[in-house]
Amino acid sequence: MPRPDRTIDFGLPPVQPWIRNLLVGAFLVWVLEMVLSTWVSVPLFAVLTWFPPGLEAPWTPLTRYFVQGPQVVSVLFGLFALYFSLGVVDRHLHKRQIGAAALAAILGGTTLALLLGGTGITYGPAWGWSSLASCSFALMGLVAPDVEIRLFFVLPVKGRHLVYYEGAIELLFILATRNTSATEHFGAWCGVLAWWYLLGPGRKRRQLLKKGKKVEKASHLRVVQGGQDENWH
Repeated sequence: MPRPDRTIDFGLPPVQPWIRNLLVGAFLVWVLEMVLSTWVSVPLFAVLTWFPPGLEAPWTPLTRYFVQGPQVVSVLFGLFALYFSLGVVDRHLHKRQIGAAALAAILGGTTLALLLGGTGITYGPAWGWSSLASCSFALMGLVAPDVEIRLFFVLPVKGRHLVYYEGAIELLFILATRNTSATEHFGAWCGVLAWWYLLGPGRKRRQLLKKGKKVEKASHLRVVQGGQDENWH
C-alpha cells in the first residue's frame, strides 16, 4: 500500500541542484575555514565574529555568517536541517520568496541581538549560519501546516506545531544562557514569521479569506415577494 500523500517521511529524498550546490558550498567554506584557522593559524574567528552591539569591525555583522568554528556537530546539524527542510520548502515557494525569508531572518536576528546586547540583557559573540539553518524548519512548517512530518525519522509532528515548538525552544535557550547566539536564533525565527504573515504567502491567504467572507455575506439575499419572506443563499 502506498504511503498517504499527507505524510512526509524523512528518508533520503533527492534534492534540487541549487540546494545541493548550497550544501556543498557551505561545507567547503567551513573546510577552508578549518584549514586556514587550524593549519595556517589565520585568526579568522577573532576577526570575522560579531560582538554586538559593538562595531569595532564594521564588517562583522555580515562576515559572522562565514565562520562556523570547530564545532563539527553544529555544522552537520545545520547541513542536515537545510537538506531535509529546503526540499519541502522548494515545492511550495519560489527561490525569490526563499531569499526574502532568509533576508527577514538575518534582519530579525541582527535587530534582536542589537537590542538585547545594547541593554546588557544578553552578551557574547555571534557567528555562523546555524540560525538561518534552524529557521528552515519553521519555514517548512509554515508552507505545510497540515502535513505530518517525521522529525528525525521517528517523531510525528504537524507542520504548524513544529513552527511554534522551534520558537519555544529558542526562547528557552535565551532564558537559560543569555548569550547572543541564542538571541540571534530567536530573532531569526521572529523575522521569518513576520515576513510570512506581513509580506509573504500568509498575507495573501489572509486577504483571500477576507474576500471569501465578503462574498459569502453578499451572496445572502433576502427576497420579499407576494407576501412571502424567503432567504436565498
